[in-house]
Amino acid sequence: MIDMAREFSPYPSGRVPDDGEFNGQKFRREYLMPAIVKILNGDIEDTEIVIDIDGVRVFGSSFLEEAFGGLVREDEIDSLRAIPLLRIKRTKAGLQMYEDDIKDHLTTALEAAKRSEERRVGKECRSRWS
Repeated sequence: MIDMAREFSPYPSGRVPDDGEFNGQKFRREYLMPAIVKILNGDIEDTEIVIDIDGVRVFGSSFLEEAFGGLVREDEIDSLRAIPLLRIKRTKAGLQMYEDDIKDHLTTALEAAKRSEERRVGKECRSRWS
């Protein structure tokens, strides 16, 4: 489990290091990716990565997009295997909108990646036919 407020920050914000210390890129690279890789490689017996957001006071939208959408867009992982490993834990009703935002960023990034792959394959096929 990743307790975001205790292990990272109760005020995560920004996309990249220039935006501040507790940015989305840092969270993705130093917390999410190592946890995903350990599970996918079979290094640990866990079957999911629980991300506890209860102690977080507020999220910047660019943080969420970079941390979670960036998993698909930026990192070389098998997104279709990795994304289902993530589970957001929250007990506070006020954090529902952030949980929804995280899911939206993941879905949007996966759809964009799928369209990009379809375009790449289409170009490859057209070039063979020429």
